[in-house]
Amino acid sequence: MDLGAIIQYYRTKKGYTQKQMADGICSVSYLSKIENEMITPKEDVARLLFDRLDISYDDITHSDNHQIIRKILKLYKRIKEKDYEAAKESIDELKRILTPFHAPEALNIFQLVYFYFIIQTRENEKVEQMYQEVLRLENRFEKEELYLFHKVIGLYYNYKAQPNKALNHFETAKAMSVKWTIKDTEIYYLLALSLTRIRKPAQSNYYCQIAKDQFESDFLYTNVTDCYILFGVNYMLLEAYDVSEKYFLQVLHSKPMGDLPDVQRRVKHNLAILYFYMEEYDRSISYMEQLNKYDYNLYDKIQAFYMQAKIHYLNDNDKQAIKFLNKGEEALREVKYLKFQYQFYVLKHQIYNKTKDPEFLKKAKNVLLPYFQHSGEKKTIKELSLILGHQSYDNGDYKQAADYYKFLIDQFNHVKDEV
Repeated sequence: MDLGAIIQYYRTKKGYTQKQMADGICSVSYLSKIENEMITPKEDVARLLFDRLDISYDDITHSDNHQIIRKILKLYKRIKEKDYEAAKESIDELKRILTPFHAPEALNIFQLVYFYFIIQTRENEKVEQMYQEVLRLENRFEKEELYLFHKVIGLYYNYKAQPNKALNHFETAKAMSVKWTIKDTEIYYLLALSLTRIRKPAQSNYYCQIAKDQFESDFLYTNVTDCYILFGVNYMLLEAYDVSEKYFLQVLHSKPMGDLPDVQRRVKHNLAILYFYMEEYDRSISYMEQLNKYDYNLYDKIQAFYMQAKIHYLNDNDKQAIKFLNKGEEALREVKYLKFQYQFYVLKHQIYNKTKDPEFLKKAKNVLLPYFQHSGEKKTIKELSLILGHQSYDNGDYKQAADYYKFLIDQFNHVKDEV
């Protein structure tokens, strides 16, 4: 390793002159020869120069590229197992020992795995800062690293609530895992998760079962818990509400996983959604109120605001409905989830009795209904179809009204056929 280049790099980075750097350690000319690779410094001199730069001589000189890559792979394993505290220790160590003079392979893999970490820990600002940098690395990876690239980019799109794009990357990664015999059970869970988010619960259950069986054989009970929660969500989408409830309650009452705050928060959030779908609104509100003590992601918070606003609207409590409507719209200024923007738009017009406005009806017909039909939001599809059908009937356009009612019936018959 070129000690002179490292010393020059960090000296320049810290803004030291050669005179400041050499003071009390060696002559300026001696330092200049070191930096210009004319001589190799004695170890005692090198250690003093490294100390002045506040970097570890042992960490940097005793870590070759193979050792660093092993450390990065250990970091990757810790992230996969959700041991984020240990992962943070690995990251701090790697940041200490990695220099621009290590092989590009090691630097690129670290950047990719670090991106994986900040997605999983939802460090929002860093995620957006790093995305473009990581995206440019695709052509520098081969085989296992290219597999990991597609997996991590898929996770980014999941984080951005763009499950179709995420699914494309996960499917590419899965094909690579088969081609190059890469064992990574998590890819099956991620495929399942993306399929759930694009409203394909039956297909999701197929991959989730594969993931669960392998996680159990590897004694990865945190990941098994993730699968049980996803099963619960899938059966909720399939309208098998009693089965869905059993999965959620099984996780909530399990020991020790059910005692973990993150698991409790996720299960209670899904129970709130389940009882909302079942129109058991008091139970739904009860679980949402329990969620207030947890710190959780903005997507779920916005969803909770929407459900609370909707429940209060259905209970003719417009004051409370408007309160949660405003909270949701405020949160959407921070992160623009199109689904919720449209749902709050519909709800706002319902609360203020504006669903007969020509502008709303035009948008409902041309934008909102096609969007929710594609995304599979059945409750919103039903509401919009009824609004448009009733308005067409009131306008004397009985054929168009019949078309909307028939569309509504066809949609829900299709759902029953899938189940």
